[in-house]
Amino acid sequence: MKRHPRRSDEEWLDIIHECRTSGLPDKTWCEEHHIQPSKFYYHIRRLRAKACEITERKDTLPQKQEVVPVSFAEQEFCIPPTQTAGGEGEHPDTVITIRMNGIQLDISNRAARETIANTVSVLRALC
Repeated sequence: MKRHPRRSDEEWLDIIHECRTSGLPDKTWCEEHHIQPSKFYYHIRRLRAKACEITERKDTLPQKQEVVPVSFAEQEFCIPPTQTAGGEGEHPDTVITIRMNGIQLDISNRAARETIANTVSVLRALC
């Protein structure tokens, strides 16, 4: 008896698909194509088992975060304090107001130079 060359998984998938779409019973189709039904069913079981062994891909990389650079020039600001009394979110001695992502930071005219420098330094690190 002549041996058939070894077939790849793709070839077996094509053979199985051709058989199953032929409209013939598996046994009849296999006999017409000189394939032993036992080998045909063996490859169906083997390919099904192989498909079950495929694991899902896991995202191991962290989500990409967008970084927006913000530059701060070394300069002194001389902005007159807000004089509106009772204004929402504003204080009479506020000199600088920074709004980012729904957060408001008011820097007072009475803030120490070191406090302002530290605040700017933290903002640089965050941005």
